[in-house]
Amino acid sequence: MAALSVAFFILAAIVIVGSYLPLIPTHAGIVRICDFPRPQLLIGGAVALAGLALTTSWQDPLFWIAAVLLIPALVLQALRIWPYMPLLPPPTRPPAKPETRKLSLLMANVRRENRNADTLVTLLKQYDPDIAFIVEIDDWWKDQLQPIADRYPHVTALPQDNGYGLLFMTRLPLEACEIRHLVRKEIPSLRAKLSLEPGNSFWFYGLHPEPPGPVQDAEDRDAELLIVAREMRDDGEASVVAGDLNDVAWSRTTSSFQRISSSQDPRRGRGLYATFHADYWFARWPLDHLFHTHEFATKEIEVLPHIGSDHFPVFARLSYVGEP
Repeated sequence: MAALSVAFFILAAIVIVGSYLPLIPTHAGIVRICDFPRPQLLIGGAVALAGLALTTSWQDPLFWIAAVLLIPALVLQALRIWPYMPLLPPPTRPPAKPETRKLSLLMANVRRENRNADTLVTLLKQYDPDIAFIVEIDDWWKDQLQPIADRYPHVTALPQDNGYGLLFMTRLPLEACEIRHLVRKEIPSLRAKLSLEPGNSFWFYGLHPEPPGPVQDAEDRDAELLIVAREMRDDGEASVVAGDLNDVAWSRTTSSFQRISSSQDPRRGRGLYATFHADYWFARWPLDHLFHTHEFATKEIEVLPHIGSDHFPVFARLSYVGEP
């Protein structure tokens, strides 16, 4: 029993550190990556608290120290992920008119080293999205996806060997399209203006910023997201943002992005829609995002099957509902 109690104390210590460390206002990657596993920390904290209650004497001061630190940590984690539980109604807008233009979108991070293209090609044929945004492509991936690209009148590709290549395909009328390097020259993003129908156009932003890590801070990722958010705010036009943002829905940066850009997250009230890591069910969180301004309503969002990458693809259908 003593060894089990020690194990629960170690688990409690991990949850406590992982819960309170992100409260520090810093770009340090070792701190910011603690934002990611909040569901796992919530479950681990609950297990640690229950385990300590069963295996430790309630007279032991260490039990009460752990409990006093764990309980607020559990509340903090629960409050952060609560909006993404399918328990609250998602944001609603008036239903789209039958003639209102609808659009579909598929986004995927293929993982550059992955050489299983057939599954993604099959999904692209099956779902036939109006917009496809694929990241981490290199020249091999560009060649494998060329038969799909040939189906689209508008294709923009920038294959790279550093894991930041991108491919954008759309059948919607294209008014403008550019690949930009907002923070660093080796990390591209895409901005395109698309038409839904005469007089109704919107901006599409395809993003894949650099992830934080133990030795990589989050400053560049945060800067890229906030540059786009301010651009959306200043433009004041209908916009859709998609891609592997290397951030979770409940982080301070993503919250700031939504607040500044006045965009909506269709996962709120629907579920986590976790997309990474595709190979480990116990260590999975939502890194691939879709945001849209109030001119759109989400009709459907779906995490698609495994394609051999460390990310699952995401498919969504939106309706253009116009100004509220």
